This record gives sequence, C-alpha cells and structure tokens, in this order.
Amino acid sequence: MSAPMHQRDDGHGSPDEEGKRAEQAFELVSAQSIMTQLDYAGLKRSQPRQILSEYIARKGMEGEDFTIEGLWHEVRRRHPGIGRFTVFRMIDVLVAMGMVDRLTFDDGTISYHVRRRGDARQYMTCERCHKVVELDSDVAPHLLYTLAHLVGFVLSQHHIEIAGLCPDCQKQ
Repeated sequence: MSAPMHQRDDGHGSPDEEGKRAEQAFELVSAQSIMTQLDYAGLKRSQPRQILSEYIARKGMEGEDFTIEGLWHEVRRRHPGIGRFTVFRMIDVLVAMGMVDRLTFDDGTISYHVRRRGDARQYMTCERCHKVVELDSDVAPHLLYTLAHLVGFVLSQHHIEIAGLCPDCQKQ
C-alpha cells in the first residue's frame, strides 16, 4: 500500500529536475551501491562485506525488515566464517550513511529497514507485531515546511514514524 506521490515545490530546481529527483528517490538499494558507500566510508572491500551487501540489498528489494541477530544467523547458515562484529559494524555504518534506518519500538525491540534512495523517511509501524510499512511519498510536504518555518528551521530532511496496529493485529 503506498501513499499518493507528491512533488514538493520549494523553489529549488526546474519541474524536470524535481521529477527526476522524485524518480530517483524511490530507487532500491543494490549490493553494488552498498559496496560503493562502504568504499566512501573508508572500509576495505572484503568477501564478508560483499556477502552482507547482497543479503542487505535482498532485504531491501523484498521490503523485509531485520534485526542484526537475525541477519547474522541467516548469513551464517551459508557463510559460517562471517562474524557478528562484522555485521554490527556494517549496519552501524549503513545507518550513519542513511542507507538503513534503525527503528526502535516501545518494547525496546530494534529493527532495521533498508531505505529506498531519497531524503524522506516515513513509516507506519505496528506496535504489536513490529510490521513496518514504508510510505512511498512525502506526507504533507507543505505542512512539514510550514512547521519548520514557524519555528525558524530550514528543513533539509525528515523522519516520520507513525505507530499503531496493522490490519492483522486489529483482527486479534
């Protein structure tokens, strides 16, 4: 389920540039793009990082959220030499670079979500089963810019996480 797409009109760039930016904003992260970002972070290329990049990119393509422990156990089934610290370090770097979002639920559970390329980070999260749905477009962009302006901020990015109960949990 995706929200309708909105293009922001903030006076920056032509309509063609805005359209291209909107298309790019929802590109899926690939294993190659992850490896390129790790290069930028100064991390050397290694077989474990390449393997992890492939697993993480697959999670993103499938829209599947994960925990670090769960990812580590999944990877170790086929690649037992990959250490837990390697997984933790790589996820921390990807979070810092904005390729992966860390979502913390009220019960303390931490889940990770591979972001689509773009600035907006908008999620609906289920408080019971921890399902995460990424909203595909900016939610009320003019409202966000207005709110920022009212308090004297210039908005460069935003993160919206709306909690509630998903349809399956509402039935229980």
